Amino acid sequence: MNWGYPGYITLSILLALLVLGGSVAMWLHRERVLALFVSKDRVQELTAAMPGWEYWTRTGLIMGAVILGCLALASPRWGYVLEKSNANSLDILIAVDTSRSMLADDLVPSRMKRTQLAIQELLKLGEGDRFGLIPFAGSAFLQCPLTVDQEALRQHVNLVNVDLIPEGGTHLGEAIDAAMEAFEGHEQDSHKVLVLFSDGEDHDENALAKVEEATQKGLRIFTIGAGTPDGELIPVNYCPNCESPNQPGRSRCRVCNAYLTPGQEFIRDENGNAVRSRLNESMLEELAETTGGFYLRLEGAQTMEVLYKNGLAPLPKSENTSTMVRRQRERYQWPLAGAVGLLLLELLWPMGRRCRPATATAVILALLLPCSLEAATLKQAAQQYQKGEFALALQEYEELLRHDPGNPKLHYNAGAAAYQAGKHNEAARHFRGALRTPDLKLQHRAFYNLGNTRFQLGEAMKNPEDQIPVWEEAADHFEAATQLNPQDPGAQRNLKFVRHKIDEAKRKLEQLSDEVPLDGITRFKQDDEKEYTLRVWPPNREQIPERPYWRMFALDHYAHGVAKVSDSIRAEAKALSPTGYGG
Repeated sequence: MNWGYPGYITLSILLALLVLGGSVAMWLHRERVLALFVSKDRVQELTAAMPGWEYWTRTGLIMGAVILGCLALASPRWGYVLEKSNANSLDILIAVDTSRSMLADDLVPSRMKRTQLAIQELLKLGEGDRFGLIPFAGSAFLQCPLTVDQEALRQHVNLVNVDLIPEGGTHLGEAIDAAMEAFEGHEQDSHKVLVLFSDGEDHDENALAKVEEATQKGLRIFTIGAGTPDGELIPVNYCPNCESPNQPGRSRCRVCNAYLTPGQEFIRDENGNAVRSRLNESMLEELAETTGGFYLRLEGAQTMEVLYKNGLAPLPKSENTSTMVRRQRERYQWPLAGAVGLLLLELLWPMGRRCRPATATAVILALLLPCSLEAATLKQAAQQYQKGEFALALQEYEELLRHDPGNPKLHYNAGAAAYQAGKHNEAARHFRGALRTPDLKLQHRAFYNLGNTRFQLGEAMKNPEDQIPVWEEAADHFEAATQLNPQDPGAQRNLKFVRHKIDEAKRKLEQLSDEVPLDGITRFKQDDEKEYTLRVWPPNREQIPERPYWRMFALDHYAHGVAKVSDSIRAEAKALSPTGYGG
């Protein structure tokens, strides 16, 4: 909630104090003032006709009307509505290089992370303009079309990573093609702008030809160099099963879904030499200058500000009749209606009416209730939370969300109440709703609590196979929280703890035995309550007949209430079974 003209709030307080001071003076000197206009007998009659409680009730009505009238002039606003507006704006497509060279850490914390932060800054500078998003590597696609909904676009930017496009390499021409397709059907007089983030290591020989074609179609390209001329090695984690490269920090292979061993290697060429990725500034400069744009290296804290002020802001803005603009709702009607109601009540109040003070107070509260219902509900929710009544607080916050479903702060408070009440699924849903906010501090707290919620959901599970993916999600949320606030020791501590729990769960899965000795008893645990035992007979090889007939069925894997034979025992039995004998 905010105010269009907050100065009127101060005016309402001053006028209310003025009315109160005048009323006190009138009450203390009422007989002297009335004697100036009527006879002494009439003075006594008039003063006896209005008791003290009625006088102060009428004074309260006037003060309330003055305050509410000034609040209406202050123009209170809360809630949002999408309106179609003939707004003038720029149409800007952002192309992001998602090749593996963007994992190099010559920019802190990495080229990809630094690019994502720069895009967030550019969106803030270009508030009111329409932005779209194109990830590209060996191919390109339009992930988010042109929109003024920056919150939705920020979520798409956070999802960009080097595993988004399976085709490797850096084909700048593919990104330019995708941008030209996205701008097809736009007005001829509208300026088409492409901001391209890349390290410039182009593997496409047709890039310059695509630039010439884009120039003829009126596309202006600004290039941002992500990296340094000295370059850096590209970190990677190779899968031990399929040997495919994976982004460091992943727990499972993106190709075969096998578990990855912790560690870090570097991408190597055919000769086994480590590949150093260097920023190709000459390519990016030539690409930008050909289309009338310019090139900037991503360094320092003002790169995006220079880009917007010197490159984008001077461009003429075109009129977009289909632009949906989010505007705050004007709510002055509510305090204005309350002020009019109080004045009518004071005006129609019969002189000398002998009603009880409690009845008059009830009437005033009934008139004020519609105006203060939302504030009272929010206050009640906070009070219930402080008292430890988390379930009741959750109900209050969800009632508020029915009237304002897109409020991130209400979602965050509801998630906190649900978490304390032990309703972790509802807490996770509300914390995800709180992520739709441009407030980075609120995003950090939402990611942190979402990590706690996912950890508690996994803790309630007993099977390690179910716990691992849930805890991996918790680790991702804690990692996002540490990236938003690297100084938060709690997020770092929880991230380390969750990863330790994941390692423990993985070790439990490896406790099943593939070999059982004769007359041996193998015990293994699937959970903390039950223990399963496998025994093999005969006790020694001397008691095996000359031509035995074997019949054994071992259920050595138990999950989700179902026992089955593991693949390892099947393979061992097939390899050891003699021809002509039973198995």
